[in-house]
Amino acid sequence: MGDSYLFLKRGDDLIRVNREHNCKMEAFKETILQGSVDPSEGVSHPEKDALMQYIGKEELDDIDWLKRPLPLQNGDIIMLCSDGVGDVLNEEIICDCFKQPTAEQIAAAIDRAVIAQNRQYQDNYTALIIQCGY
Repeated sequence: MGDSYLFLKRGDDLIRVNREHNCKMEAFKETILQGSVDPSEGVSHPEKDALMQYIGKEELDDIDWLKRPLPLQNGDIIMLCSDGVGDVLNEEIICDCFKQPTAEQIAAAIDRAVIAQNRQYQDNYTALIIQCGY
């Protein structure tokens, strides 16, 4: 929902399970539905980062949800994070952080990686790590 990210790390694959709910993605979705795949309309939209859906909005029209449960496997790692993590760290850095042996150590590695980016106007950042072990 909103601009949060939901990642699933399974084996060597990192999969983003959801999409952003902002004006940029909405404009891009509309161009695809109209038969075009030119993303320039969404990228240049003056309010491209304005949220279309977010937790706390009275009416939620467009929620990402799976029609079937997603069975988790031993070793899967799930990360729900804010845009302060998802917009700052690329997939390679996230995968490096996920190499840590425990969820606590992964979270600490994510924290260090965000701080290491040294962004002048760093957004708040939050990450929830779930490590599946059976």
